[in-house]
Amino acid sequence: MLKEEIEKGDEDERWLATVFDDPVVSTADRNILAIALLSQAHEHCVAVRHLCQNDTGSTMFGSACALLRPIFECLIRGTWVFVCATDEQIAVRMDPDNDD
Repeated sequence: MLKEEIEKGDEDERWLATVFDDPVVSTADRNILAIALLSQAHEHCVAVRHLCQNDTGSTMFGSACALLRPIFECLIRGTWVFVCATDEQIAVRMDPDNDD
């Protein structure tokens, strides 16, 4: 059953890859930061799928599960940046000298 679900996700992953490979968005800091966070979440999702595949006879479910929290955090932060954050909050996060 897991193998079938992973295979169903292949089509969605291919579509998402086209979205992140050449995004057509303005170069505003808000958009750049949101796309970066959502792209990272997508990359983690692809990694989870690969870790759960059973082509070699072994799976790495523990490592796959370890990526679930970063996926969730990237999705929440990316959505917050795109929809809720003020321009001042975006500027703070885009500042290369800021460690937050």
